[in-house]
Amino acid sequence: ENRPAHRTCTRRCHFCSLCPQSTHASGVMGTACSEQLEDLPTLHAVMFAATPIGPQLPGLPEAYHTSLAIDGREYSFGPKGVIAQQVFTSHHHLPKGPAEVTDAGITSMSGAELKEALLGDFRAGTYDMLRKNCNSFSDCALFFLLGVRLESKYRVMEQMGASADEHTGIVRAMTMGDYAPNPKAANFEVDRIVDRIRRARTVRVRRAPRRSYQAGQQIEIYSATFAMWVSARVQSVDPDGGVTVLYDAQNCKRTIQAADIDRLVRPA
Repeated sequence: ENRPAHRTCTRRCHFCSLCPQSTHASGVMGTACSEQLEDLPTLHAVMFAATPIGPQLPGLPEAYHTSLAIDGREYSFGPKGVIAQQVFTSHHHLPKGPAEVTDAGITSMSGAELKEALLGDFRAGTYDMLRKNCNSFSDCALFFLLGVRLESKYRVMEQMGASADEHTGIVRAMTMGDYAPNPKAANFEVDRIVDRIRRARTVRVRRAPRRSYQAGQQIEIYSATFAMWVSARVQSVDPDGGVTVLYDAQNCKRTIQAADIDRLVRPA
């Protein structure tokens, strides 16, 4: 029986409790995979970055620039459309950027597939600082890759943009008087794109029967980083059938799309 070769982590990574170099490591946290894995998809690590932008106004929440990275390559949206570049380059012009970098999860979708899926919705010249910005793209991209939405605290600008006429003074202050609506973004709606992605995912998931899991259930999840199955627990199950899991060894979460559950998750 063919078994995957074991790989040794050569850097301190986000699977810190599983990493041989980590001070948090304690014993063998997973079992070597003893089954053929040819049917496993190529897995991709998704990172999320956020950096505050503009002046911090008293009594108002902070505005952010956000982007995603897949396998170390950043994808962001701006006046030139969707840009793929070296990891988190779009944050480097901002003070201390990127200010926040988190591990968003693991997906079977590649960066090229993400760009192909959203390129038509986020074309060059359609950027609008309030109505269609980097956070709009991050919101759609997170849902395409992981089935989760961008946290509301990162979408302050869009919330203002939805009712810009009612908040003219605030919008002017937040943008330092440098905002002019882009007519090419006038009819843009994030929720419409998310709904389209949701429908496509539902069709994809229905075509492949899968195991079902419950919150609190003990499971094993396949780690592409270490080519082994590691112990985890289901923290929550989303309406689409995807799961958020919590690794036993640490407070580290991963989100698995419903379409990938049969390949990446198995009962303990």
